[in-house]
Amino acid sequence: MRLRPFEEKDFEVIKDWIPDERGHAMWCANRFQYPLDKNDFLTVLSDMAKKHGDSPYVVTMDDDVPDGFFCYSTNDETKEGMLKFVVVAPYRRGSGIAQEMFRVALSFAFEETKVNAVHLIVFSVNGRAKKFYEKVGFKERKTDHKAFVYKDEHWSRCNMIIRKDQRNGPIRRLPVCMVMIMFAALLLLTGCVSGEGEQKKPGRDLMNEYFQNAGKKASVETIYADVTRPDADRLEMSDYVKGTYRLGKDSYEFWANVETGSIYTSERLMEFGESVLKLQADRLG
Repeated sequence: MRLRPFEEKDFEVIKDWIPDERGHAMWCANRFQYPLDKNDFLTVLSDMAKKHGDSPYVVTMDDDVPDGFFCYSTNDETKEGMLKFVVVAPYRRGSGIAQEMFRVALSFAFEETKVNAVHLIVFSVNGRAKKFYEKVGFKERKTDHKAFVYKDEHWSRCNMIIRKDQRNGPIRRLPVCMVMIMFAALLLLTGCVSGEGEQKKPGRDLMNEYFQNAGKKASVETIYADVTRPDADRLEMSDYVKGTYRLGKDSYEFWANVETGSIYTSERLMEFGESVLKLQADRLG
């Protein structure tokens, strides 16, 4: 799954994801017109970017067609990120795509924007969504009763939060100094994880090829170059793509050189570090 900035063309895919008026109100608290209108949608996104620093994102698979959408902003004072307008394509619901989207979004929030927590708002009447957020690790922080009026209904507004140290399946990483030492040692003693490959192969393809050759049932979660640079398939010589991949319940970091095909992973570095510590223990008796 890939996370990338929302583009204007994506509206044509997203506009029909919420077909009923009540569901629309639950999704956006009527911040957008119903039914969705392109000019209004883009205007609201622009206003929110100016006022609150919100950035819209979509998640896609290899076909680059949006499967999910959300907005994200950060608060420098509280060191919290906020997710808004979270929605998944209706034909993708029930397939696990929503959980994968949150895994990618939270990895981006915690690892790239360096926040300590991420929160969101859900109406208590939307029990299905609230239950899902609890499933992925969010906890109720505050509820404002009868905070929103929809026709003759009064909905309570629930603020839910997930803290970095409460995430399920944290990214397995080492202290920076250990990573640098082991990275250098691994290069000297064993060479890179993957040898010379085709020139300038995209990072995602390199990782999938590495998983196949290593017999690992793993999948790429995020490639941060995809987020920050839309021309990730045309990275400059000797440039690295950084990202995370999931293996079982754990996530690991990786660095892939799209010029040489070299791949380095925190998983391999951790294994190397454990072997070094064992060797030292054996020598000390």
